[in-house]
Amino acid sequence: MEPILKRAASEFSAVLLTGPRQSGQTALLQELFGQRYSYVSLEAPDVRIAAVEDPRGFLERYSPTVIMDAVQHVPVLLSHQKLLEQQEETTRFLATRPLPHWVDLQQEPRDGCPVHNLV
Repeated sequence: MEPILKRAASEFSAVLLTGPRQSGQTALLQELFGQRYSYVSLEAPDVRIAAVEDPRGFLERYSPTVIMDAVQHVPVLLSHQKLLEQQEETTRFLATRPLPHWVDLQQEPRDGCPVHNLV
């Protein structure tokens, strides 16, 4: 999985890693990218509200790169990845989401956002 994620992060503005709850998505991303990427969890209600109310401002606050944990709580952030891709060449964010939510949010990640499943 490590070479796949590193390659995806070098080629795309956003990368989504899915897997069952507690399967290590966040730990893996932090191990591979934690020294270069900041980290934010979208589990906390106040963080979630800030991301929903101003997605662009939220992403800019964590610029230039961020690992977003539990992105299923604010799927609108994924729709911003295409805009970010047009603005910059580097990966702006890596995101995690538990696998069961993938069915509900199937239409969110579009071209330019590879999805990798940890299992």
